[in-house]
Amino acid sequence: MPENFPHSDSSPDFTVRDYMRIIFRHQWVIVFTVLAVGATVAFGLKIQTPTYIANVKMLISSVKETQAPYSRDLNGYDRGEPNITQSEIVKSTPVLERAVHAVHLDKRPLDSEKPHASKIRRSMIDREVKDFQEQLSKMSPAEREYILFRRAVNSLQHALTVEPVRGTSLLLISVEDFDPLVAATLANVVSRSYVIFDLEQQLAESATKYGELHPSVTLLKGHVEQMNKTLNGEPLDNIAAIGPATVKIISQASIPTQSQGRSKKIVFLLAIFLSFILGLGLAFVLEYLDPTVRSALDLGTIFPAPLLTTIPKQSQNKILRDPDEEENFSKSSPGVYYQLACQIRHYVNYKQMKVFLFTAADVAEGNTTVICNLGMCLANDFKKKVLIIDANYHQSGVHKNFDNSVSPGLVEILSGQIALTQACREIKPDLWILPSGDAQVDPESLLDSQKMYDIICEAKSSYEVVLVDCADLRHYRDAISLGPFVDGTIVVVSEGKTRRAAIRAAIAPLPENNFPIIGWVLNRRTFALPKFIYDRV
Repeated sequence: MPENFPHSDSSPDFTVRDYMRIIFRHQWVIVFTVLAVGATVAFGLKIQTPTYIANVKMLISSVKETQAPYSRDLNGYDRGEPNITQSEIVKSTPVLERAVHAVHLDKRPLDSEKPHASKIRRSMIDREVKDFQEQLSKMSPAEREYILFRRAVNSLQHALTVEPVRGTSLLLISVEDFDPLVAATLANVVSRSYVIFDLEQQLAESATKYGELHPSVTLLKGHVEQMNKTLNGEPLDNIAAIGPATVKIISQASIPTQSQGRSKKIVFLLAIFLSFILGLGLAFVLEYLDPTVRSALDLGTIFPAPLLTTIPKQSQNKILRDPDEEENFSKSSPGVYYQLACQIRHYVNYKQMKVFLFTAADVAEGNTTVICNLGMCLANDFKKKVLIIDANYHQSGVHKNFDNSVSPGLVEILSGQIALTQACREIKPDLWILPSGDAQVDPESLLDSQKMYDIICEAKSSYEVVLVDCADLRHYRDAISLGPFVDGTIVVVSEGKTRRAAIRAAIAPLPENNFPIIGWVLNRRTFALPKFIYDRV
């Protein structure tokens, strides 16, 4: 017996199989997402040159030879709070320019990254350097020198990070570079340039207050000259590194041995995992946004009629010529027309129903193929005397499926040109068809006439099962005209083709008492789940 669906206002319960079906239905979306993200991340990692970070730790003291305005706030600041003022001084232009001059950073080769880069990145560096050199060639020597110097200062500024150590009076100065030796050298030079800047501020204040010949001024000048000699970046002994200034180097930079950041393999694997999660999300979003009928659950939310059977997509256009052929329709769902025939036989034997109208919510749903194969099964397997009436004169196809002519047929009977017994044609034992006939004159008004009712009554008396093929509900009113003459209506819907809203709109005007929908047939069914998964979830 067919299973009844919940009413349309109830929410269907999803099972593991339903979720798996969504995943496999949109498997190419997931695969494409993983491949796209994976390829993008792999390319990004490939062109990413490893960098090294060297660190210098400094102590900020508030006791100075002369209290300069920029440092007076240090007397009252909370050492537990970040020293934002000193951090900005380290990154200031005077400190960085001194460091650039000291190590001749502006004379560094434009392609200094190239020895440390991958092959792909090297070609990109060559193009970038070539473009930049073309720009420089259009400038005067003075302009080129200025541009290269500013470029070096900006590069150092971007590579420099200054972070206060929370809860202390310490600053952590970090410099990042492709060359670990250069990173350590620049970190040491910047920290010493900062010390010199601090000494120069004290020197300026002392000279203004005491004069150029004062011993403290002379002492500060000596300290500045001594620190200038250390701007080569070479390591110093600990006492010399501490220096005479009130900002002191506690820990010098050493040459880093490991590049910064996570392992590229870990980053790539993490990207693949996250892209898979993204692909799953996209799959469920696409499923949610899909307005078409995708499963039997969707039909249950439209109208509470049972699902009689599902027709696999592989067998949608095939007409049975032999009853044994049906077993070869689909490995995943054999005997689908036999299942439908069992449902019809139940209605015939136990509910005294004989005439069944087959229609569709929209055009080209495949109801003609379904009705022809059903008639074959009823005649072959259940030895029922079956008549198929083609009432779809808009797109008549029953006669084509059985290699027969279209007329004389139903139109000629309705117009009084021929009798039912003369128009019916025997296809094989227990199976007859009544073609639509020559529809040169529109017979729509005849479908709801007394003559049509008489034809169906005559067919009921002569045949055990009468199957009526009708035009779709969306474009024509033929089914509404024929509804009162039949015992039950079966609506054929194609998976992934018809919108749920269109089906609701098509069946909404049907008078429920005169148009009983006894079930659905889900045509062109696809089986997204592999059989071994389908059998286990």
